[in-house]
Amino acid sequence: MKQFNACFTSLILSALLLPPPCMAHHDLVIYSTRNIELVTPLTEKYHQTYGVKIKLVEVEEARLLESFNSPDQLRKADLFLAKSIHSLFKAQSAGLLKTVHSATLSANIPEHLRSRENSWFGISLRARAIVYGTRQVMKSELFSYAALAGPNWTDRLCIASGQTPYNQLLIASLIHRYGEKDAEQIIEGWVKNLALPPMKNDSEAIKAIEQGICDAAIVNHYYFSRARLAKPDLKLDIFWPNQRGQGVHIGISAIAMTTSTHAEKEAIAFMEWMSGEEAQALLTELNNEFPVNPRVPPSDNLSMLGGFKQDSLSLDDLVGLMDKAQAIIRKTGFLSDQ
Repeated sequence: MKQFNACFTSLILSALLLPPPCMAHHDLVIYSTRNIELVTPLTEKYHQTYGVKIKLVEVEEARLLESFNSPDQLRKADLFLAKSIHSLFKAQSAGLLKTVHSATLSANIPEHLRSRENSWFGISLRARAIVYGTRQVMKSELFSYAALAGPNWTDRLCIASGQTPYNQLLIASLIHRYGEKDAEQIIEGWVKNLALPPMKNDSEAIKAIEQGICDAAIVNHYYFSRARLAKPDLKLDIFWPNQRGQGVHIGISAIAMTTSTHAEKEAIAFMEWMSGEEAQALLTELNNEFPVNPRVPPSDNLSMLGGFKQDSLSLDDLVGLMDKAQAIIRKTGFLSDQ
């Protein structure tokens, strides 16, 4: 009996000395509509630093809800990494995102780049700029997105289709600023001024300027940055519109915690790290996007584009305007045949 009691006591002491399961690092599962190759260096860095293994699952934006609800997934997502605001809105509407209260996230990410409900947080920023041919356009001709609808731009514009998520969001912001009627007139002006039918993407618009087919285009900043890196003597330049007004329209990629997570503490820790200076500096170098954390400078390549005033309109305010934006796109024929 004494031997049994000694063994029993030893087992109890051993159990007390072992860390409880809740103290162990949980592996995190992240569903991502971003290309996994762009995200992997970040998750590997986090694993090296904190010992947390992260599994990345790339999902198609069109099949987002299906992926979240698939019975084939052995473990549901802890976090969702969204390429665009559209997939965030979809996930939020479906009740897939969980509210996060974090002083660190609030301090690192400006208010207009995160959800008012604290259900998603921007981690990188895209600026919707005007790119123009320096041989065809004088900088003094450029002012705002709306000004490109004027008669002086007839047959001079190339713009990706209104079906692209970036242009849908831009049009929603125009509705918010000018009202539905005036926004529709702006889009009608753009369509009338096109040198070619609406294009498939921003890259095609930049190529058309290079070829002299059109003079200017509205594109995400990194398309110009990539083009200039490939061809340093490119006869193109970038212009930041609306600097006398509300500022450049922006989009974001973002991160959110899911309602299915069983590792809430670890998920929040990763979100906070993504908003911090180390991850933000790595993001801007890897993805050629601007940091959301105002304490982190852009990469050297992006700094060469010059500073700009960004629109501080909350992206939350655009959620209810997306249907109206799509209606204007259809009505004005701002659609791609491709």
